Amino acid sequence: MQPFLLQPSIGNELVRVQPLRAGDFDRLHAVASDLLIWEQHPNPDRWQRAVFENWFRGALESGGALLVFDAASDTLIGSSRFYDYDPAASVVLIGYTFLARSH
Repeated sequence: MQPFLLQPSIGNELVRVQPLRAGDFDRLHAVASDLLIWEQHPNPDRWQRAVFENWFRGALESGGALLVFDAASDTLIGSSRFYDYDPAASVVLIGYTFLARSH
């Protein structure tokens, strides 16, 4: 059995997913800076740079954060994260997800 990868690079004709890296902050914040994405979120100010910096730092520290791209246009459209991985129970949670309103 293959070990579970918390940061895979995978894709198909619709989306591509790759690991989040420290140098991705500016381009991911460009997607996240749309305040309407966060309008009904428990943290509605996450579009603000200082608030997003905290989220981004946590995403990097998690070891499971991913970038999501529109495969056809190779456009960054958001992020998601694997977390709370429990190999003994064969369980992993998926969350911290947001996508550009265009998608």
